[in-house]
Amino acid sequence: MRLDNIKSIFLLISVTIVIVNGTFIVHDFNGNVLNSIEPELLKRIHQDLIKRDRHQNATDLLSTYNMTSGNLFSNLSTSLISHQLQKRSTYTITIDAHIENIGWSNNYQLGQVVGTEGRSLRLEAYRINSNPYTSAISYRSHVEDVGWLNYVNTNEISGTTGQSRRLEALQINIQPSIAQNFYYRCHLQNIGWTGWVGNNEVCGTTGQHRRLEAFVLNMLVF
Repeated sequence: MRLDNIKSIFLLISVTIVIVNGTFIVHDFNGNVLNSIEPELLKRIHQDLIKRDRHQNATDLLSTYNMTSGNLFSNLSTSLISHQLQKRSTYTITIDAHIENIGWSNNYQLGQVVGTEGRSLRLEAYRINSNPYTSAISYRSHVEDVGWLNYVNTNEISGTTGQSRRLEALQINIQPSIAQNFYYRCHLQNIGWTGWVGNNEVCGTTGQHRRLEAFVLNMLVF
């Protein structure tokens, strides 16, 4: 069951980016304009735009969001923002997570956090669900005393339950039919939050006996 008193960390947000009239507007999975984005994620998006030779888009991003606060600039036209294209995804994504001493916490919606932070509890397993089903999401985990597991697809469990084994790292791959760009970061024992990674990059550690306590995933289209 959902545990409302647990603050934690497995945040899944999907966003759509729309570029109109010199702006670089970001929408969430339901088509709503994001008025604020985590600053380190904004910096990563800006870096990737430059790497892809999308220099004008990178400039527009700087004109739309304050890179320090992550907020939309207040001088942007309300009518301009309100009339941006807002396309709702045909997919409903939810997440289940198995947490040390808690068990399964199910049916978190996009934008909600799952897992724990500041409680020294290991994340042991997770499952990303999609309705309607799509095989376009795959992921795998590095598990204590086991190593890397095989990739699983949407609606399948990655990790272990009933074995008291911590997740130590993970990789996520999402095909362009769902999200052309995506980023994720992890909260690790004695480290805290890592930087943002993406495109099936490893998030977490291996060979350090360090538990993964939470992670955040952002799915982007731009």
